[in-house]
Amino acid sequence: MANAELRQLTEDKSQILSTLSYPFQNQAGLVETGSSPLFYFRLEGDICIEVVCGSYKIFQELESAVETASTPTKT
Repeated sequence: MANAELRQLTEDKSQILSTLSYPFQNQAGLVETGSSPLFYFRLEGDICIEVVCGSYKIFQELESAVETASTPTKT
C-alpha cells in the first residue's frame, strides 16, 4: 500500500526545501524560495520519492489504458 501527498507550498516553503538534500541555499546559507508557487509531492510505498516543482500535470487514463492493453482479443 502506498501513501501519496500533493499540495501547494505556502508559508513552509523554506522548511521543506531545507530538509531536502539539494543546495537550495544562497551564499549566505539562507534558503531561497522566490515568489513563484511551488508544489510538493511525496510518495511512500515500496519506493519513496519527494519532489518540489513549479507545476504538475496529473494523468488519469493510465488504469483504463493498461486494462485495455492486457485484455485478450477474441478471434
